[in-house]
Order: sequence, then structure tokens, then C-alpha cells
Amino acid sequence: RATRRDGDPLTRAQEEGMHAGLTLKTEGIAAFKAARYDDALQLFTRALAHLPEGAARSEDAGVLTGWQNVQSNIVTTLTKMERWAEAAAAATAMVGSSMLTGAGLPGRTLYERRCIWARARAREKMGQLDEALYDISVVYRAAQFVGADVVPVAELAAAMERVSAALAAAEEEMRWVRLTGPGADIPPRFFHAAAVDPDSGCMYVHGGETESAIRCPGLGDYLGDLWVMRPGGSSWTQVVPVPPSSSASSSSSSATS
Repeated sequence: RATRRDGDPLTRAQEEGMHAGLTLKTEGIAAFKAARYDDALQLFTRALAHLPEGAARSEDAGVLTGWQNVQSNIVTTLTKMERWAEAAAAATAMVGSSMLTGAGLPGRTLYERRCIWARARAREKMGQLDEALYDISVVYRAAQFVGADVVPVAELAAAMERVSAALAAAEEEMRWVRLTGPGADIPPRFFHAAAVDPDSGCMYVHGGETESAIRCPGLGDYLGDLWVMRPGGSSWTQVVPVPPSSSASSSSSSATS
């Protein structure tokens, strides 16, 4: 009979559960190969339920490996179905669990590396580029020691280059650019309110105080105007032209539309 690392044998119920789980896993693999991914996912999930309680942290090598095998199959299936968020969560559950067993750095076992690679793909699809690049680098480093048992090194290198380029492009899009030409500037102000409308992408600037109002309270101008910069635009447009007035109220902390 199988025994745990501490020398205690698995109970008969645990052994029967292991056998049932492995049988369901085999059926799941057949369904996956036949492109019946919904059936495969259901079979793999049922297989997990038959493994002994606490299998994810078991000290029995056979039980732990069996759990990692089935869990990695679930991750692979979810990736194939393009259910990216679920695939990433399932991969994290597997890798995080193995860390609890004292396995050390992620990527120690083949099943971990499979899950980390699948999570990298899922994170890239979801736009989580920093996290995706980290996962790719973990699998790439592991390939230097144990060989490319999950994906060819050339494919890993191409993925790192692709995600790095996407990160650089995203950073470029978020960079502030100084506008020039007519309408590029609005009247200078302090303590104004600014906000971006998430639906239209327009940026609004409202109110504020002129420099003279700050230096000489009560003598300067409190602005009540509203300006908009539309996506792709290069000039500000005044939406609510209001003449500056010392009686106007000072700006609030956020703009409204």
C-alpha cells in the first residue's frame, strides 16, 4: 500500500479516491485530445474532488504529484477555452500551494512550469504585462537548468520580446506631451479641478485661482470657466465661458460633466 512521507499508510478510502481520480483524469485527457474542452474541464474538476483531502499540501509525493498533474490539466484546458481570468487564478492556486510545501522558488516541477507558462499567456491576454513578463522569465530561467520541457526556448525568448515591446508602447502612451500651437494652453491657474470622463475620454479642467488671487487674496481672480480636451485633440475648447470675477467661488477638488 502507498505510504505518506511520515510512514503512515494511506487509508483504503484515500487509495480508492486516488484510483477514481486518476481514472477521471485519463477520461479528461481523452476529452481534451478530442477538443471536447467543456467535458475535459468537468472531468478534471471531478478528479480533483476524488483526491485525498489536503492533497495540495500532502507530504505523500504520489498524492501531491497527482494533484499538481490534474490541476495543471485544468489550467491548460481553461487556457484553451480562452477563459483567461479563471486560468490565471487556477495557476496561482497551484503554484501558491506548492510554495506552502517548501518546494522553494516557483517552477521547480514540470507541472508548476506548465501552469506558470499558461498564466503568462493569460496575463498577457488580460493586459497584465508586468506580471506576464515575470512568469515568462521564471519559465525561461528554469529552461536553462532543466531544459525546455514546457515550450521551446526560442518561443520563450519571442514572448519576452513581445511583452517587453508591449510594455514600452504602453509606457509611451501614458507619457505627457507638451502641446503647441493655437489653443494648446489655457489661462494659467492654481488649485483648479481636473477630471477625465471614462466614457468619452475627454479631460476637463474647471475653475481655479489666478496668481494674483493667491498673492493678494480678495484682489485677484477666482476662475469659473470650464475647458475640455477631447481624445486625439491638440487644443483646449472652452465649454462654459464665464468672465473672471473676484466674487466667483474658488475651485473644487474635482470636475463634473
